[in-house]
Amino acid sequence: AKVAYLTNDHLGSPRILTDANGSVISRRDFHPFGEEIGTLAVAPGSPQPRTAALGYQSDSVRQKFTGYERDIEADLDYAQARMYAYNLGRFNSPDPVRMLKARIAEPQHWNLYVYGRNNPVVMVDVAGEFPYTFYVRSFAPPGAFSRSGFHDDGRGFSTDTSSETTSRIQQKVTIDPAIQSVRDYQVTSSPTVWKGIIQAVETPTGYVTEYAFHVQNEFSIARVKTEYSGQNAIIKRIPFIGNAITPAIDVQATIVIAENTKIGQVVVSVNITGDRFPATEAFISDQKGNKVFIVGANAYGNPWNGLPGNPRLPVASASILINIDNEGNFTGVVYKGKKYSVDDWNKYALSTEVQIEDRENQRCNCLQ
Repeated sequence: AKVAYLTNDHLGSPRILTDANGSVISRRDFHPFGEEIGTLAVAPGSPQPRTAALGYQSDSVRQKFTGYERDIEADLDYAQARMYAYNLGRFNSPDPVRMLKARIAEPQHWNLYVYGRNNPVVMVDVAGEFPYTFYVRSFAPPGAFSRSGFHDDGRGFSTDTSSETTSRIQQKVTIDPAIQSVRDYQVTSSPTVWKGIIQAVETPTGYVTEYAFHVQNEFSIARVKTEYSGQNAIIKRIPFIGNAITPAIDVQATIVIAENTKIGQVVVSVNITGDRFPATEAFISDQKGNKVFIVGANAYGNPWNGLPGNPRLPVASASILINIDNEGNFTGVVYKGKKYSVDDWNKYALSTEVQIEDRENQRCNCLQ
């Protein structure tokens, strides 16, 4: 077998095929949305724009525009999440990752078939979708409601998302920095139970309050701000006075994710503010369900001295680097220059036992 080399342009499109000696085997150029420029004259008698003498001829390379592999039978390019019609400059199915809300200033967000936000000279839809889901949770560790009769969540820090792992409030949001989308924002609460007799479920409120996207040094970067609030579902239902006397858990989170698929890295930063009671945790999941714990914070005080008002105190912050494969799935973590497998990192990060501390000892739990 002969050795050949592809030289790609800034979008990842193969432009020159060379042999082991560096001699050109073939060349190709593309129109802005990916249709290959042929060697036929534009009009009879006019000069040919591309000629075989210059190397513009057919070859066996199946990688086409931005490196997509061409399906010869369908005459479509395989973009992993969906197929791309290069001759139309559009995908042939709607984007499975949607914006939480489209911005009027950027109407290309509304078009679910558009390629690269209709700016193919600069932007690349590398794989159709590499979504990452972030969880921020407030939970009551053992003893958090001591002598009150209310059941706590009976657990420490965790990345488990099954129904057996409860939280006072759980926030979930999916972010894809490459295609600049925020979707599937959910905020839920596990049942509040008093002495095993009375049970009620709170309907917490929550919002994505701000989001922004940009590209820097080949990293697609998303910055998303969220907040949630919820009360004790049983006390809240006391007639006339319940809502007024029940303090709320108030938490705000700023999430920053920077993704570089070329080098297989995702840098994640989470900063949590709000109430320091009960305990708080944050983690991230890839599209296969692999989870990486980011940061956790102890519980300080109790519901009566730790929740009134909305002080927006520093609660927890952390930044970690996650390695990903070519499908956007987590393969490892790098922290302080040390490499961990995903399992080893979670064992290390989750090894700290959550504490209930006096309100006077409260501080920000920050990974440095």
